[in-house]
Amino acid sequence: MSDRRLSYRLWTAVSSSTATSRLLLVEGNLVGRSHVAVDVHLRAFAADAGVTGLQYEELRAVYEEAAAALGHEPGGMEHAVWRFKSRAV
Repeated sequence: MSDRRLSYRLWTAVSSSTATSRLLLVEGNLVGRSHVAVDVHLRAFAADAGVTGLQYEELRAVYEEAAAALGHEPGGMEHAVWRFKSRAV
């Protein structure tokens, strides 16, 4: 089964929750990509750095560009920020 077909089947299985669908399928590893899923921890980290008022996709792009500039996978950067902020709460 192709990645696209599997993604569609999984999307329809969890389509009752748009946020869950976005996190699991559109940006997640289920479609074979490293990803950034913006949540409260990533928003807080960005706010601490003075980056505020961005829409979900805009903030995700900021994290992806920062990861690329630093030579990291987007998912690895997301995980590091999430772990750092989750301990700070």
